[in-house]
Amino acid sequence: KAAMRTSQRIAILIFAVVLLCPSQTLGQGALGEIHCPCVTATWPQLATLETFLASANLPSGYGTQGCQAYDAVFNQSGCSGRGEQPAYCANDWCYVDQVACGLNKTQCWAAGLMLNDPSHPACRSRPMDKSTILAEAAPAYYSYQTCGSLNNYDVSRHQDNMRGTKIIATTTHDLPYTTRTEKPGNGGGQPVVTFGGVQVDFMLDVMGHFQPALEMEVVDGWATAGSRAKFSSSFTAAVHDVALGNFDIAIADFWVTSERMLLTNFLPAVRSDNFYLIVFEEGGATTFSEMLQNPFKPFTGDAWAIIAAAVVVSATAMAIVDFHDDEEFPYEHKSILARAGKALYLGFGSLMSGGSMFSASSMSAKIVTLGFQLFLVITMASYTANLASILVVANVKSGVNGIDDAIDMGLVVCVPAAVERTVVLNYPSLKTYIFGGSTTDFARLMHAGLCDATIIHQKRIDQLHSGEIHDIDCKAVADGDLTEEEGMCVNGKGGAPRDDCSMLRVGDSIFNVPVAFPIRPGDTNLLTALSWALTDAQRSGEWEAATVSNAALFPQSRCSSAAVSSAQLGWDAFAGASFFALAAAVLAVTLHFSKRHAWNRAPVKGDSDGTADGTHVLREESDESAVNVKSAGAGLAGSDTGRAELAFHSEGGLGEVGVQQGRGVAVPVGQSADATSPQTQQQLDRILLQLDRLEKSVQQSNTARRPEPARPPPVAPSKERRGPSSGLRLEPTAPTPSDDDGQQHCDGGRRASGGSAQPRERTGSMPWDDWGLPWGDAASKN
Repeated sequence: KAAMRTSQRIAILIFAVVLLCPSQTLGQGALGEIHCPCVTATWPQLATLETFLASANLPSGYGTQGCQAYDAVFNQSGCSGRGEQPAYCANDWCYVDQVACGLNKTQCWAAGLMLNDPSHPACRSRPMDKSTILAEAAPAYYSYQTCGSLNNYDVSRHQDNMRGTKIIATTTHDLPYTTRTEKPGNGGGQPVVTFGGVQVDFMLDVMGHFQPALEMEVVDGWATAGSRAKFSSSFTAAVHDVALGNFDIAIADFWVTSERMLLTNFLPAVRSDNFYLIVFEEGGATTFSEMLQNPFKPFTGDAWAIIAAAVVVSATAMAIVDFHDDEEFPYEHKSILARAGKALYLGFGSLMSGGSMFSASSMSAKIVTLGFQLFLVITMASYTANLASILVVANVKSGVNGIDDAIDMGLVVCVPAAVERTVVLNYPSLKTYIFGGSTTDFARLMHAGLCDATIIHQKRIDQLHSGEIHDIDCKAVADGDLTEEEGMCVNGKGGAPRDDCSMLRVGDSIFNVPVAFPIRPGDTNLLTALSWALTDAQRSGEWEAATVSNAALFPQSRCSSAAVSSAQLGWDAFAGASFFALAAAVLAVTLHFSKRHAWNRAPVKGDSDGTADGTHVLREESDESAVNVKSAGAGLAGSDTGRAELAFHSEGGLGEVGVQQGRGVAVPVGQSADATSPQTQQQLDRILLQLDRLEKSVQQSNTARRPEPARPPPVAPSKERRGPSSGLRLEPTAPTPSDDDGQQHCDGGRRASGGSAQPRERTGSMPWDDWGLPWGDAASKN
């Protein structure tokens, strides 16, 4: 039993060891890609590698048994198997033969193949890295890629590759991204030069991403004289110095162009420059024809035709499907023209107001209205957006709205030498004036008349409007580097005082160029490590932080007020729309008075001289009312037995009320009453006062009236046509006949019975009375 217990304990111990320490058991992993195979037992330097592994206290077989996750298997490099593990713990890798993993051009070409052909080991390679945990003399190169993994083993490879390295950089004074400040030295010694700005501060932060932080020394001098002699651009000359190895890196606004990339490599871009067209502002008043065209510019003629057709179709559909809507189309007994006129008025009124004016009483009408409203929303949104853009662009009086206009007008355009190839390839028909040197020279070149416009980036535009470029030119003149004729410090275009605010940016961005720093070629570790650190710094927001901390260096426009005023729309932008509104108002007023004039002068059916039965008409009309007094004889006024019926027409709803009138206006037969005489005016005022009292009394009586028995159907309304404005009409009539109940008829005495006066129709109607327009007869009746 004791022996059995001992055997059980040994078995349990062995099982526990196997269970708890499975990483100590290694099998043979895959041998990697044929272009970069893992080391095997037949590798001549395997024994030497094993010796270095043992001296580093690493277990036997570490990295030499094919593709495996060795760090997880042997609990190495922070892969303890407990808690959250780094991503590289699960990645397979192995040590590789440096010679077999490299590219062998001779063997590849001898096999009749081309480089990168995957069918031959010598034609293609895989990335590999020198081991950093073994001695420098160890023949230890490892590769994650040959095992199908990426090398994201922390950042130690970048740290170790750059440890103890000093970065030599150069820069220049180019606000706001780089600055050079010179201060007197102590005791009269050499001046102390310091560098700063957004880009210098940012690159200092980039150096801090290494542990320990790298040291960066910025040397004064910018591009060397030898490089400046080869290139007209000092920036391209600085790139050439980096390519020669004079500097490790150059920090400034370097445009990444194909020509410069032939010289050396660049780090990832830190930003990009957008290029625009700059032209001189030109005066000139807007013509009357242009003012009238402004409201219609958002759409072409074809588009306006389609819009008008859509409105006509929708309006016609509403007139058809909403036939029984008496409120909107009260024309059941009139011609189709009346309904069509009202529908078109509402349709085009909806287009101009941006919302449907139809009431849509039926289901079919509501469906039409929904479609019409969708059409209105899209149309008005497009119109508003296009009109705003057109008016703002048109307000910039340059005569040139973009690069295409410059080409069509044959303008000579200044172009910096660094982007000459880009401009020429994209716009071969553009007339160009290529200038080298500094890109700040474009302003004086334009003032000198050497070019009509310039393609330049936004940073220079900001400096132009802040006055910095003017100050640079004036300093060059003061230092004797340029003459006044060259620097154009005092006088500008045409001999007038120089005004850089007269140069305007027009059109959209023409193209953009990335901005990056050139890096010394030939050192893969330098390029890879700095690219990683710069990208990591950008992701951390350090570029934005450097920009904020140097905000005071960015130029402030001196042309801000001019820029704001140029963006504001002047009176001429709305002159066209105002003219059409004024014309519509004048036309409406003209039609209104012409209709009233025709109505006033229209003869009454009867005598040829405009009278019937010895009746004469006296009118007093205003915008609010019209009073017609008709006298049947000289004895009417002041007669106790004289009987007159007052026909009171009003929109207030009193209808026609018959009253006995004892006093009135005495108008002898055959004479014309002067409505403007004081006597007549007093009499009319007295009548209007009585009418006002009458209206109040009728309202009170209607309120207090109890329900009455059903009355006979009302008599058909008179066909007598009234004026354009509802008013007050006094008509002398015969005694009003009564019904059986003794009630007087309130129809103005125009029944055809009891000797009442027959209705008399007034001629002189206007042709648009039946069109359903707001000023028509139907509107007055409503």
